[in-house]
Amino acid sequence: MDEHVEYAGERWRVLINAIRAPRGEAHTGFLACYLRADAAVPPAPIVGTWEVRLVHRNQRRCVQTFCSNEIYSLHELPYEVSGANRTWEGAEWVDRFVPLPDRASVYHELGTALFDNTHELHTHLVRIQSPRTGNIRTLHLGARSRQDPRTGLRVMTGLAVPTNDCASPRNPTIARVVDTHFRLSTDPMCVIDAHHEHLALTSNRFRELRLHRSRALANLCHHNDLPALRTYLQQTLTQPESAAVRSVTIRLRTKANVWLPIAIAAIPLAGAPRQLLCRAAPRTPDFRLGQAVDTA
Repeated sequence: MDEHVEYAGERWRVLINAIRAPRGEAHTGFLACYLRADAAVPPAPIVGTWEVRLVHRNQRRCVQTFCSNEIYSLHELPYEVSGANRTWEGAEWVDRFVPLPDRASVYHELGTALFDNTHELHTHLVRIQSPRTGNIRTLHLGARSRQDPRTGLRVMTGLAVPTNDCASPRNPTIARVVDTHFRLSTDPMCVIDAHHEHLALTSNRFRELRLHRSRALANLCHHNDLPALRTYLQQTLTQPESAAVRSVTIRLRTKANVWLPIAIAAIPLAGAPRQLLCRAAPRTPDFRLGQAVDTA
């Protein structure tokens, strides 16, 4: 929309541009300004759009995050990257771009918003860090969640706008627990979302394992070991006192497309239902793959 109107004896110009969701299916918001008719139009601010969607893949539910080209500008990434791949699996966006002390809290808040049935507008101040330059900036996120009438699964669409406001974790307890374990543990550490069956957060040491990019456990874990992993995760959630002294050894796919034996030992993450804080220790191939073993 670009119109001229009369108001208070002066002529004004009104501009309104629709902001579409990343996949162009709906309007996420509108960018508007008004100015005197003879004034130059100022540069438009960068407004990124994003969408978190539950999808079915191989008869399993998984989480995907879609984003617009503007999101890549906010992260100081080149457009050609976005042209090749504008999708992140699960919490990959949080794990790659949110500074470590904030990751667990941001993941928890976005997960809560995704399953909110009130259609309420959720707003968050989130710090992000560019992987290319190391620069940290704050984004103001606004989003609403709904149920996709075609699939019956949850969808959350939102905007991201840079701001000078200060961001701090809304759930400092979860943030401190995860940050402390990730920083101090000599073993690779991660957070697994047992409900959606994906890697939610990973420590720097975990990334040294150089596992396959996929965050979905069904794609990352050897198919013969996946039932044992699922059983162990669910038992840990329901019987944490017994699972605390046990682990399960499974094979995970690496970037080189080989199977790496990993012993997973998990405890429930307090304050975050269905999320597990896990140690992922590499093991030699002669361990009992796909079987629970005592770690005590």
